[in-house]
Amino acid sequence: MLQLTILGPANGSIAVAGAPVRFTAQTDPKQLAAKIVWSVADRPELHGSGETFDPSFSVTGVERIVAQIPDLGLACDTIVYVFKTPSGGSTAADILRAEPPVTREVAVQAQFGSHASVMGRAS
Repeated sequence: MLQLTILGPANGSIAVAGAPVRFTAQTDPKQLAAKIVWSVADRPELHGSGETFDPSFSVTGVERIVAQIPDLGLACDTIVYVFKTPSGGSTAADILRAEPPVTREVAVQAQFGSHASVMGRAS
């Protein structure tokens, strides 16, 4: 069984605009990690590869982050809510004083979930 799992941040996490967010994934077998391709839905300029991905979001709103191994048909995703706070912090008090989110036409619902597996052998 080949597996790809997004370890964090958890689906529905909060991110602060302007600060990098570290996304981490793992694979089974481990050597597949080098094949992970990261992307942000509706933001082609934000992409990466490998076990970790550290994008920074400049505007408020909801972002869908996808980790996949295309040649194996494995894909996972997670959603983060991006807030811009006066202090740049992420406490509850900071979030209550956050700027309202920017309205965008994006499909942000998680489509794959945070874990994927397929039968097969690692290549």
